[in-house]
Amino acid sequence: MGGLKFAYAKRSTTDENAATVAAIYGDNTTADATSGGKLYLATRATGAAGTTTRMTVDETGYVGIGVTAPVEMLDVNGSMYLRGDTIYFSHDGATDMNNDYMSFNDGNDAIVAGNRGVVSFHADVARGDTWDNPTVSIASQSAYLTGRIAVGTTAPAARMHIVNDNGSDGQDDIRVDAYGGTTPGILFYKARGTVAAPTAVPAGDTIGALLTRAYNGSAWVPASAIFTVADNDWTATASTNNSHISFRTTAAGVSTQRMVLSSTGKLGINTATPNSYLSINGSGSTGWQLAVHGQGTTTSTYGIVHRDSANANVFWTRDDGASYFAQRIGVGVAPDLNYAIRAAGNVYIAGSGVNCTIGNGTGGTACSSDARLKENIVDIPDSLERILRLRGVEFDWNKTSGREGQHAVGVIAQEVEKEFPTLVHREPTSGYLTVDYAGLVAPVIQAVKELYQELTGQARELASVKAELQVQKEKNEQLEKRLQRLEEKIAAQGL
Repeated sequence: MGGLKFAYAKRSTTDENAATVAAIYGDNTTADATSGGKLYLATRATGAAGTTTRMTVDETGYVGIGVTAPVEMLDVNGSMYLRGDTIYFSHDGATDMNNDYMSFNDGNDAIVAGNRGVVSFHADVARGDTWDNPTVSIASQSAYLTGRIAVGTTAPAARMHIVNDNGSDGQDDIRVDAYGGTTPGILFYKARGTVAAPTAVPAGDTIGALLTRAYNGSAWVPASAIFTVADNDWTATASTNNSHISFRTTAAGVSTQRMVLSSTGKLGINTATPNSYLSINGSGSTGWQLAVHGQGTTTSTYGIVHRDSANANVFWTRDDGASYFAQRIGVGVAPDLNYAIRAAGNVYIAGSGVNCTIGNGTGGTACSSDARLKENIVDIPDSLERILRLRGVEFDWNKTSGREGQHAVGVIAQEVEKEFPTLVHREPTSGYLTVDYAGLVAPVIQAVKELYQELTGQARELASVKAELQVQKEKNEQLEKRLQRLEEKIAAQGL
């Protein structure tokens, strides 16, 4: 086929040389007369021995730059440098109204404010539309979209729709990384009105929400939700800017509010109006209203701790079952600073061996003593002698006791331990001895009985002696009478 060559001539002292620097030539695709034709444009690089094809126009009109067999209307092998600012893709060349095109802008804040190097995509619009109406804009620091973002789906149902159809875990996650002094976060902005003219949020408006839904076989239904809700009409006055957070879960297909965190930091469980920093409404519940589980039976793990403003313990519970109260306790009645515990009603104490009720009847204290709970029952031996060896003393408590200066009466634990060891106990922490004063009643009763028996025996002996004396007295009286009669007879006879 024919062509057009561009050459330069260099004249020397001996001959004239010609060299091709560029060429335009045609060629047919096959050898027959009906074959298609191609057009080639070639140039020679500096220092090269010959020319190289730079552009090809094939028999279908496809143009290739850097390729000799283009596969599209324009097939470029390499980078492109456009001096203009728009590339147009027309669907309807006749009306010039149904166009998709890309525009490039390096300084139009109306599209993406504060950015440079903006690439915009315009869909189905007239070629003469302005820069300010793109469908999508991508800038150096941000992006703008008028439609929806779809990841893993071709039918987005929301502004951003991510679908993980049996893919690997993490393909439906949103991840935000931050380094240095920056903080990763997701922000929700809420206003009434429009973007151009926003207005204040009224009371009851949902400011933001995190929602989950689950498929039940026929429909997507609510599973849980977290709502931020305005408490009142918001204004420029800071005191009106109040909100609360509502936590909801679903039971039997019904979404119900379970917990509320108020604007003042009060948490309500099963109540919408918490009146303390933790309010629990247990109505309708058959289980525990509040359960705190520790890490095991240790003396260093605490379940609940209450401290005052000076960080001093007021109350705590511990995993080993211990509890501590720093202040006075009132049960059914206001506490009294003169008593550690003040109760309206009976107080039941379950001991390791005996259970007692304090305040039961006029006696004050009643402890378990049923014969059906006992075996090997015998009388306490030598109770009187053992009681007599105990001393009832009065004394003053010393500094170590914690009641320094208080005057009291009682017994000495070491002396009681010698006579009745089961009535004396040793405190596990301090090692000091304690006395079961109520337990002393039993040996005292037995001692009284022994004393009674002794006194009864002596009384019987005394009565016997008195009877014998009476008999002797009567005998003496009879003898005196006989002697008197004898003396009278003697006197009558003049003897």
